Amino acid sequence: MIIKNQFGLDMYVEVSGNVNSDTTVMFLNGVMASVSSWNDIKKPFEKLGFRVVCHDFVGQLKSNPLTTVYSFEMHAKDVIHIMDTLQISSAYLIGTSYGGEISIKLASLYPDRVAGMAVINSVSETDALMIATVNHWKKLCDIEDKEVFFWGMATSIYGVSYMEKFFDTMAIRAKAMNQLPASYFSSLKFLIDTFVQDANMTNELVNVKCPTLVICGEDDRLKPVKYSQIIAKNIVNSEFLLIVDCGHVTIFEQTETLVSALVGFFLKLRR
Repeated sequence: MIIKNQFGLDMYVEVSGNVNSDTTVMFLNGVMASVSSWNDIKKPFEKLGFRVVCHDFVGQLKSNPLTTVYSFEMHAKDVIHIMDTLQISSAYLIGTSYGGEISIKLASLYPDRVAGMAVINSVSETDALMIATVNHWKKLCDIEDKEVFFWGMATSIYGVSYMEKFFDTMAIRAKAMNQLPASYFSSLKFLIDTFVQDANMTNELVNVKCPTLVICGEDDRLKPVKYSQIIAKNIVNSEFLLIVDCGHVTIFEQTETLVSALVGFFLKLRR
């Protein structure tokens, strides 16, 4: 379905599982992802009778493109608008990377709307290397051959084991990047600007009141483990999980381990 946000932009939203359940899990994408990224993660929640909501942020593949920089607070307001439209009073949030940072912002601004959350490979502050890396991605967006873009960013986010095991699959993904519309890459640059300008919110973590599971891949080079530890240390009601042999893209690299952790955590909260 399409839900228009506060600025009249279309947001693509999918609702699945038990649509009449009073327990909702909302999945929030990584910056270069789309709703399909959650296909293997959301299935157990659907089978367990949760209502599952996924959406593409404005600026992502199935929603309207961006023509100016956004903010995490604006993204958070978009999520609240989706919740209001679907008559969801509070929800569990599962966010990876950029989506985890939006989850933190939302939980700090609207604590009564978040019953619990999982934050995967995310940060509440940045450093020079992190900013240099994502600004390099912006430069790659302008190169005509989008396979160059894919490999240029892939080496900073995927773990070595995953790349060795799935190199052929990744090569197919790289070629598929050339089929994406130009608006995908122009919007991605605005989303990267949002991260660069707005990802410093460690001082806001004290406002997060809900139970929180903080997860990080041991070999995450883009957003190293210490940043997940900062999040866990500063959220009072938090648990921390380190996943071995895993880079930044935990949702693909260690799907089964991640599912086990997420299902266990949210079933514990649900009972």
